[in-house]
Order: sequence, then structure tokens, then C-alpha cells
Amino acid sequence: MLKRKDQAREASIKKVRLIIRESGDGIRRYHRRDYDAAEKSVKAARQHLIDLFDDLEQHPDLLSSNAVKAAMAEFTELLAVRKLLTEKDLPTLSEVGVSPAAYLSGIGDTIGEVRRHILNLLRKHDTEQAEEYLDIAENLYDALMGFDYPKAIVGDLRRKQDVARSLIERTRADVTNAILQRDLSEKLEKYTG
Repeated sequence: MLKRKDQAREASIKKVRLIIRESGDGIRRYHRRDYDAAEKSVKAARQHLIDLFDDLEQHPDLLSSNAVKAAMAEFTELLAVRKLLTEKDLPTLSEVGVSPAAYLSGIGDTIGEVRRHILNLLRKHDTEQAEEYLDIAENLYDALMGFDYPKAIVGDLRRKQDVARSLIERTRADVTNAILQRDLSEKLEKYTG
């Protein structure tokens, strides 16, 4: 019995790595707007997650390992980035199909990806979209702050909440500076043009 559990654990480590790799690749591809390749990453990561759950069906205690939780959080982040960048919405817990704690962890990490998207928008001088995504990030943060449970239930969510707050403050400053620069440029053009 222990030998089978160890074999399942070893197999799960490989699948965890594949899920994390595909999720990271998919997120980068969504940011680059390479949607076809990103969808392939979603499909591959989802299949690896299904396989992981199947492999650990007889060993539910292994499902609560930190590595498996990290893979589920990464997959959540992938699906959240996908839906935020294409529909400005979040996938539900049932759409993602992971534990509630992993879902919250992934959503917490998504705020960093929203910041990345906002910075990309600011580089293109699209301050209106940047403001809209800043509102989305703030709403995500507000929703996350509603989960005030012990670490044993929600994992390291408190740390992710703190990181999210810091990211939002920096992003708000970046968006504000971009808007001020845009307004100043428009006024200068009006008076000099």
C-alpha cells in the first residue's frame, strides 16, 4: 500500500510540474494575444489536472499537498487571466474545478497579471482601458478581503491579500501618472498647436 502511494506521489509531482508549466505558458500567450496557442495550454493544463485527480483518487491525503495546491492555484490563475482579458469577468469555482482555497489563491495571484495587462495598456497609451482594469483589480482585491479565515482553511491568502494591496497601490499610481501626462500633453497641444 505504501509503495502504491509513493508511486502516486511521484507521478503527481510530474503532473504538477506540467500543470504549472502549461499554466504559465498560457498566461504569457494570453498577454501576447496568441489566443490559439493559449487555448492549447488551457486544454493541456486541464487534462493534466484531470489526470492528477484521477491518479490521486485513491490517495486523497496527497491532494492536500502544497505542490498540488500550487498547481490548482496556477490553473485558476490561467483561467482567470483568460476570462479577464477576453470577457472582463472571472471564472466560477465550479468552472475551474479546484478546491476553494486553491481558487482564492489563484485569484489572489491574478491581480499581478492584471497589473501586467494594465502596464501593457499604458505603454500603448490606452488609459481608458487601463482605468477599467484598475477597477477590476480593485474589485478583485475587495472580494478577496471578504475571506478572513484561518490559514488552515485558506492557506497563505493573507499574504496574497497584502501583496495584492501593494500591487494595486503601485498600479493606481502608474495609471494616475499616465492620465496626468495625457492631460498635460493635450493641454500643451491645445495651446501650442
